[in-house]
Amino acid sequence: MLGIVLGVSTILILSTPASFLPPRPALVDSASERARLFERAFVSELTRIRRPEAQWGVRIREEDLNAWLWVRLPEWVSHVGGDELSAFGSMQSILASDRMLLTSADGVFAFEPIVGTDGLSLLPRAGNSLGRLPVPGTLVRLFDRGFEFSRMLGSFGGITSQESALPTRYQLGDGRTVELLETRLGDGELVLVFQTSSERRSTD
Repeated sequence: MLGIVLGVSTILILSTPASFLPPRPALVDSASERARLFERAFVSELTRIRRPEAQWGVRIREEDLNAWLWVRLPEWVSHVGGDELSAFGSMQSILASDRMLLTSADGVFAFEPIVGTDGLSLLPRAGNSLGRLPVPGTLVRLFDRGFEFSRMLGSFGGITSQESALPTRYQLGDGRTVELLETRLGDGELVLVFQTSSERRSTD
């Protein structure tokens, strides 16, 4: 019986998750340009001069995020050394009203991004798996290298996690501080609410 269980588990782990689908040809054709426009618009919003302490938001659509994950993320990660992430289409996102899924050929990490006093936490939600084998979200983070979280963070100017949370304050080159205040998930989109301060603050 144990051998059967181990055999079935191995088959499931080596199977590609059902939620990981190859990008449609129409998306493949436009992904490179879409990813660059998305990145340029996001950076423009982060650095825009705004009224002091005014709150503002960025809407991230699932299609734009996936184009960025397919095209730009491997380029960013390659800057920090080592092998690049897998080829085009190695990772994709699914945005729902109650959770966000990062899927790869190796597994699914389902979570809800929540801003708290410790920073941005990725709270596990239902739907995690190694291959097609359902597992708790903590096991996906521990054993699946398909997502390469540490390398992803390191590619963005050396951003590192703070225990179980990610930083929410970022220093701009002109001394201003951008702080992430809230995340709002919806079907096919994620809204990030920020505030820009003219005062220099610690990002620790």
